[in-house]
Amino acid sequence: MARPHKKELFYFTLDVAFYRDIKIRMLLRYSGGPSALGVLIAIFSRIYESGYYLEWNNEQCFTISTDIFSEDRYVAEIVEKCLEYGIFDKKLYEEHHILTSHDIQERYLNATIRRTEKPTKYIYNDLIKKPKMHTETELLHTETELLHTETELLHTETELLHTESTQRKEKKRKVKHSSSAETRARKEEKAEELVDEEQQEIGNGAADEVADEEDTKYTAMLVAEVDAEINALLTDAEWKKQVFERFKFLNYDEKTLQDILLRWAGEVKMRNRGHTDLTDAKEHFKNWLVIQEDKFNPNLNKNGTDNNNGYRSSEEIYEGAASIIRKLRTEGTAKYTTPLPEV
Repeated sequence: MARPHKKELFYFTLDVAFYRDIKIRMLLRYSGGPSALGVLIAIFSRIYESGYYLEWNNEQCFTISTDIFSEDRYVAEIVEKCLEYGIFDKKLYEEHHILTSHDIQERYLNATIRRTEKPTKYIYNDLIKKPKMHTETELLHTETELLHTETELLHTETELLHTESTQRKEKKRKVKHSSSAETRARKEEKAEELVDEEQQEIGNGAADEVADEEDTKYTAMLVAEVDAEINALLTDAEWKKQVFERFKFLNYDEKTLQDILLRWAGEVKMRNRGHTDLTDAKEHFKNWLVIQEDKFNPNLNKNGTDNNNGYRSSEEIYEGAASIIRKLRTEGTAKYTTPLPEV
């Protein structure tokens, strides 16, 4: 009796750049953050447990909400958002009420490429194997049928030998045959598990290559974003005015500000840190310049005050008070009952 074909995966891969996907970022930002990611991972697990798609209904929604200790309504909302953002195929969901996607099916087919039975239900056309592969499969099935025929002939010859043998030999041979069949079945099962593990490792290697490519794309995108932010900041007159008023050591020098901005941009690119928007970039630059001020400000004293923009010295304070007293003496001091001191 042939063993049933396996459909599920024992584990599935997750790209290291998974969270950088724009669809996942939208889900995290607008649908509950880490909680939404937990629901999505739970749905992925259910899908790969049953193959490459999941029939979605109230029972499945309740099961997943129970698994992750969440509410049914919240799980249903996350599924709606996933369909809206394209994480799951909305057309297949509307037609067949299933959750799947091109990436899910491709990952499943790569992990089960060594299996003889090839799925076709709900499979995308571009993922279906070429006719040549089907021809090879048919040859394999033909060879399998021949093997079954030879096996039946061997069983017939064995039965004749059992008839000619004594009862004691027949019993001994039955035990031996049963033991051999069990051993052969165990070997076949072990071989299939090894093939699945080997293919899973191949899939992991492909996932690593995709992750490296995603990292390269992200770095290029970050460099372009930072360059655009620099151009926007240099053309924002109001923002530059605020910076010059806050950091007096810049002396309202456009060239100095540009040089410091370029140095800041270099550190942002090197650390691979992006910004959510231009406001975030402005805030980051101001905080960074506060920390770096002692490097750029030649007038900064050891006590943390600025000769041009800090506290005044005692001599300056005394000189200011003396000038006020002289002014009052010149304008008249009749309203004061106590004479003003000489300066």
